[in-house]
Amino acid sequence: KEGNSTSAVALSSDDVTAFVMDQDNMMWIGTSCGLNIYDGHKYQQFFYEEDNISTIPGNNIRSLYRDRENRIWIGTDNGIASYEGNGNFRTYKHQKEKH
Repeated sequence: KEGNSTSAVALSSDDVTAFVMDQDNMMWIGTSCGLNIYDGHKYQQFFYEEDNISTIPGNNIRSLYRDRENRIWIGTDNGIASYEGNGNFRTYKHQKEKH
């Protein structure tokens, strides 16, 4: 385990929900059970951890997006996050409006 990630030889789930390639030709693969980054040989896996604010906000990945500045954005059932490097993510959660 490296930081917030785990190294593996297979996807965290066969239920692939999204994918995007980053500027370093790494394939980001979202599944219904975690986020995987494939370097051509092995997978680096990321999962939600309740007490760790630098993990992805949920394990059910709904979307992946690479913006013009080459940031990777991860959409989950529990909010969105941007990849900050070194296995860390910054989470943005929806604030419910007060009426």
